[in-house]
Amino acid sequence: MAAQRRQALVDVVSNHDTEGFLKLLANHRSRKDPFNLDEVLAELPRAQLDSLWESLLSWITTGLESLIPENDEDDADPEKAALVSAIVDTALSTVSALQSEAEDTAPVPVGLLQTASIVNTMLLSLDELPSLDGLCDRIARLSELWWSRRLPEADSLAPPVLSYLLQLVVAKDHKTTRPLVQRACSLQPCLSSGGLTGSGSGRLRQLLCGAAQCPQILAWDEGVRFVAGVLGMSALRTPAHAAIKAVLPSVTKVEAMKYGQAYYRAWRMAETADRESLEEHCIQDFMYHAVHASRAPGCRLARLLYQLLHHIHGQRRHRETAEMLVRLYQPILWRALTVPNETVQLNATFILLDVFPLEDPSETRVARDAELARQSRLLADLLQEASHLVRAAAAKGVCRALSQFWDMMPQDCLKQMMKVLLQDMAYDAASVEVRLQAVSGISVVLDNPFTHAYMKSALPFLADAFHDVQLSVRVAVCDLLLKVKQIKNIRYFDVVPVKDLLARLAMDEPPVCRRIVQLMVNSFFPSGESDETLLSRCICLIQENREASRRFYHHSEKVLTLEDAVRLMIAIRQALTLHARKLQARQASAGEASRQRHMAAAAGSDKENSMAGGSRPGKRRLHNVDDRSVLSDASQESASSSDDSALEPAAPPPPSSPLDKEEVVVGLVDVTAVLWTCRLTELAQRPDLLETLQQAWGRVLPLLFNQHRDAPAAGSLLYVASLLPHAVMTPLASHCLSALKELPEDATAERCAMLLDPLINWGRCDDVIELCAERLQAAFDGERSFVASQKNQRRSAGGVRFRDPRRGQPRPRLALRWLMHLFSPSLRRHVLATKYGAPLRELLTWMSSAVPPAAEERLSSERPYADRDELVVELVRAMIVVSLALAAGGGPDAADPSNALRELLIWGRGVAKAPARWANAGLLRSVSEALSEAAVNVSLTGCVAPELCEAGLQWLLLHLSASDASPERCLTVLFHSADLLEAVACRSEKSDELRTLCREEIPPLTGAAIGQLLRLSSAERPPQPAQLTELSSHLKGVLAGWRLLGADGEGPQRDLAAVLMVAAQRRIASDKLQGSTSAPTPELSPLVSALLSPLWRDAAGAQLLAGAVEEFVNAGREKTERGEEEMAEEGSTAEEDVEQELSKVVTAGYVLHALTAATPSAVPHCRAAASAALAAAQRISETQLTGDDAAPQHLSAAKRLLEELNARA
Repeated sequence: MAAQRRQALVDVVSNHDTEGFLKLLANHRSRKDPFNLDEVLAELPRAQLDSLWESLLSWITTGLESLIPENDEDDADPEKAALVSAIVDTALSTVSALQSEAEDTAPVPVGLLQTASIVNTMLLSLDELPSLDGLCDRIARLSELWWSRRLPEADSLAPPVLSYLLQLVVAKDHKTTRPLVQRACSLQPCLSSGGLTGSGSGRLRQLLCGAAQCPQILAWDEGVRFVAGVLGMSALRTPAHAAIKAVLPSVTKVEAMKYGQAYYRAWRMAETADRESLEEHCIQDFMYHAVHASRAPGCRLARLLYQLLHHIHGQRRHRETAEMLVRLYQPILWRALTVPNETVQLNATFILLDVFPLEDPSETRVARDAELARQSRLLADLLQEASHLVRAAAAKGVCRALSQFWDMMPQDCLKQMMKVLLQDMAYDAASVEVRLQAVSGISVVLDNPFTHAYMKSALPFLADAFHDVQLSVRVAVCDLLLKVKQIKNIRYFDVVPVKDLLARLAMDEPPVCRRIVQLMVNSFFPSGESDETLLSRCICLIQENREASRRFYHHSEKVLTLEDAVRLMIAIRQALTLHARKLQARQASAGEASRQRHMAAAAGSDKENSMAGGSRPGKRRLHNVDDRSVLSDASQESASSSDDSALEPAAPPPPSSPLDKEEVVVGLVDVTAVLWTCRLTELAQRPDLLETLQQAWGRVLPLLFNQHRDAPAAGSLLYVASLLPHAVMTPLASHCLSALKELPEDATAERCAMLLDPLINWGRCDDVIELCAERLQAAFDGERSFVASQKNQRRSAGGVRFRDPRRGQPRPRLALRWLMHLFSPSLRRHVLATKYGAPLRELLTWMSSAVPPAAEERLSSERPYADRDELVVELVRAMIVVSLALAAGGGPDAADPSNALRELLIWGRGVAKAPARWANAGLLRSVSEALSEAAVNVSLTGCVAPELCEAGLQWLLLHLSASDASPERCLTVLFHSADLLEAVACRSEKSDELRTLCREEIPPLTGAAIGQLLRLSSAERPPQPAQLTELSSHLKGVLAGWRLLGADGEGPQRDLAAVLMVAAQRRIASDKLQGSTSAPTPELSPLVSALLSPLWRDAAGAQLLAGAVEEFVNAGREKTERGEEEMAEEGSTAEEDVEQELSKVVTAGYVLHALTAATPSAVPHCRAAASAALAAAQRISETQLTGDDAAPQHLSAAKRLLEELNARA
């Protein structure tokens, strides 16, 4: 079978049967066919192999000639490409079958050598055809195999393949480069064999420099070795170094460090002459630029050069490297450290601290110690430099140097450095960065164990830094304390006292609190201790600082497991229960003793009465009459009690317990509430632990609440109870509701929240809403609802009744506070509207009928009554909140709340239209502000019903024209316009009614807001910078909203641009043309820039503004060309029209100048507008101008700008 396969291969080649040859190659590639070309070629006799390759050589010659098309646009012939590919595969199999030339074997067949040379020569030409990528790769692999076997002519075959691979390396992306880089590295030795001296070596040189300039090849060690090899060649070193310098500013820090590895590798592998060249022209060049590079914002070169040199600095343990660094830095570094330039000194500081200590190993020990002392003194001086940037860099680097070379430092320099760091730099008032680096650096110093003895007495100097005003510094101090905690002979509370730690824990931000908890967790929650120990530590923390205890357990999620938290909560419950029962038994015992004393006293009194009765026989008493006073009874009872106590031994007082203090009880309950609240999500995933907690606390909460009903712990107990199911806490829920009814009018917000929050958690909001509705309706029903009925009066006539003075008072303002508390978190409003929609709608219906008449009554009243006026305003705000929440909640009845709010806005618009009609101006102003907030919040809550939006827009337009309008109100209107446009555009269903409403109502509203803002702004009262920023942002939002509406927003965009142009003309006319005697300047005022900048921020807006300028100028020309009679009829004069057109031309010139400066790509769009403005300027120049001298100057300046713009266009 093997002989038949050999003969089949020889026959198809000798007979020039290309189809049969391709079929044999296809069988070779198939796994199912037994034909194996490698085995056949290995067993083929030498004579047949030579004959085979002579035939294949003729095939490859004719095949390559017809493979490349004559026309560049045509592609290669696929049949010829398949044949050439099959011949190359045969060559690969043949070379694999050959032994290395070094093993004294037969030479390579001449036909194979010539074939390899021919395809290798054509490689770069074939690479230009995309369809031949596979063939080119096979040819390259053939030459690589030829090179690896060191076959004849290998040195001439490798360079073209290297050029081909380098082209791919530069062109391919990061993910597919590594195999190509590995193949290129395997061919790199061919360059030392004369690969750069032959024909076509110029192209190879360019590719080698381009590969060195390609940062992605540095991602692997092979790429670093390749770049090092390129730098090691004297013929390529200069151009490759220049190419790397050109690309260096755009690389990453990792890539810059890789370049440093390549340069150092090239230096290590170079000979003496090449080393000197690398040092002088490459490495020292980087050193010089690293010292003198700019550190301006956006300039990364200094940091990248530092990263590049950092790798070389890290090799200074090698003797030759250390000598090289000393020699190269000698003329650069020491002078740079003392120059007055802050940037140069900062760069030199970074380099010195990175390379410290910079010493020459060839010097003697005495000389090296002297040099170390000199450099240490330099570091100490850098810590006290005037530049805060240098001080910060020095603090960071000096601490790192101290950590590494503590024992080597001179003692005087070491003490001076530590004194400056701890006492000066840690409290540097000029720079936060200096303080941060000083504190962080001390943590680095502690990494050296030999520093601990010194630091034990030095660290307390940092105690005050724990209270730094900057959060980052406080965090750094906490990190330092955490590191101190790991050191055995230094206690963290000796550095910062525990009292200070707890005080900061009680008031600081979460990053600091979490670190303090991690620091103190072993003290207040030691692992492996009993429940009694954990409880006593918790009580100790509460007694030290109650607020700190709450924050401690609030931030304990990462240091306490859920099981530990549940264990502590159950331990607290057991302690409180045991103490409550002891207290209950103590009270029962005291009550029993008191009862027995009273019984004994009563028995003695009866005995005396009987003796008195016996002395007066014949008299019968209907009842006993005691002639003694209460005071005498009390004194005798006290005396008898004293006598009894004198006869009996005194009972020892019960031992005092921390739980006898109410503050401790409140603190323990607070800890339970905090732990439970913070672990709600985890408890939901562990129903066994949750059930254990609920059962444990559910049984004892009523007992605890009864004992602390009137104490501060009641609120915390109610909050814990609200975490339990309502079915378990029904008595407490009833208590909260009844206590809520009894609250006085002046009850604090905390008291209301204490009763309302549990009811909300238990799902009793319907009861609260019903109670609010009853109170409000009772307040509006009149005095008859406050008077007891006749039946109650007759019932009370039979005896004495105690009447609560607060009973019968509805307290409506308190009810409104309850209602607003329900809606205070915005996330709760949707839940309320969804779950309690029915009672809320009933309340809203009543408000809609009661609030407007009550408001009109107070508006008409001339007598000021502050309480009733405030009640009306609060009612209006409550009605707005309820209606917005219901409308945003959706549902089938969402239209009713929208209609209620719409009717309220319509009513308010009718009231505000006639302000003279109402006597109570203060109330009118307050109601108007409330309705304005409602109109603005319509779109924010998602309520975009057409009728409601229309009412809100009309109200804002009316409110904007009021006499008390302000810039803030104008900005609010613009914000609402932008938000409403976005809400309409982003709706899932398209509403033509809403889009029509936006087109009709928003343009006049935004125009009125801009006009009012211009009227309110003047030279005496210019807008604030924050207002200008807000104005530009809101206008940008309006434009973005119109663009989201697509075709519906094109017309309004043009209208807005026209409005902005008119506004710019008014401002420019008042700023530059009226009473101005200074030289004309084209710069726009901040207000005009804020108005127009949203248009020139992008190409579409710039084109829109250019069109608006053109229309703006042409509108003035039409008026100027009208006849004299028509102007007379309108009451205007030709002089006024000329002044008007002059201001338009000046405005157009200045605006187009600013537009093209901000957006150069808009120059072609401004050509028509500039031409129209120039024509208008020419007409004005022919007219005799009157007035001040500023107008002709501004006109000339505008003409010059327009002419320049036309020339550019």
